[in-house]
Order: sequence, then structure tokens, then C-alpha cells
Amino acid sequence: PAWQAAAGERWQASCPLPPTVSPGMYALQMRGNDRTDVNLRAVYVYAQFPEFYAFGHVTDMHIGSQRGGINSAARNTAIFSALNKTDVAFIAVTGDLTDGAGIEQFKQLLQVLDTCRHPTFVCPGNHDREGEGYERYFGSLDYRFTLGRDGYLVYYIKDYYIADEWSSQDGDLC
Repeated sequence: PAWQAAAGERWQASCPLPPTVSPGMYALQMRGNDRTDVNLRAVYVYAQFPEFYAFGHVTDMHIGSQRGGINSAARNTAIFSALNKTDVAFIAVTGDLTDGAGIEQFKQLLQVLDTCRHPTFVCPGNHDREGEGYERYFGSLDYRFTLGRDGYLVYYIKDYYIADEWSSQDGDLC
């Protein structure tokens, strides 16, 4: 990959691939300043992205919680295991990824996400916003991505807007 510095002491990679690369999931590794970082699910190569597709949606994972006698990591690993058997194009993982935004919870979240065999795109919830754990592991709160001909926006608005049907919120968001 070609690496470029990005905002917030982060790096962005551009990965032009030759047409002979087989479809599938690939890891991306970065070495620098006596450190190595590996993202096991960084690159997805499609033979041809379908014109029509379905995607999965997982929300309120609350990694670090114990609800109904079931550990949240085990419950969510089972959910991703079931999604691995589908032909979804990607999985949106939204809001309350962790129960309390602890670093150990984010590390456990990454272990759960690494069981998934589909691209995942995450958006934080209010439980993920103590400290800067989310930004440390996922980067910007707001980003965009494209798949095929479709574009998606991910943005976290809780800090800015509280649901209030009598305000100018709708016009501001538009």
C-alpha cells in the first residue's frame, strides 16, 4: 500500500490491486517507529460487486456487559457466526459497541469483530464515548464509504443534537 499521513496522527493507506488478485479478505500490516500494527480484515476484494445486495445490521453490542446470564462477547460472536453463513455484502455495527468505553472492552470488541467474514463498518453510541477509546481503535467519529455504486455516511450526532421535534434539528441536519 501507499501510506499518507492523515489527521490526528493517523495514517491512510491506498491499495491498488492488480487484476490477478483473488477475491477474498486480506490483512494489512504497518510497521514504523519500532511498532507493528496488523488489521486482519482491512482489505476486501470482490470479483464483481453485485448490483443488488443485502447488508446486516448489528446494534447495541454492549461488549463488557452480562445480560440475561449471557456474556456479551459470546452472544455477539454467535450473531456474527450466523451472519458469516449469509451472503450479505457488509455489516453495519451501530451504537453502544461497548458497555462503558473501557480500553479492555474495545480490545474485546475487536476480537469479536475479527470473527466476522464480511466487511464491517462501525458507528459509536453514547456508551462508547468516555475518553478517546473509540477514536484510538476506529479513528474518526464521522466518515464515508462506498460499495459498488452506493455511498454511505456515518456520523455521530449525540454530542450535538438531542431528539426534539420542536427544534430546528431537522433543517440543521439536512
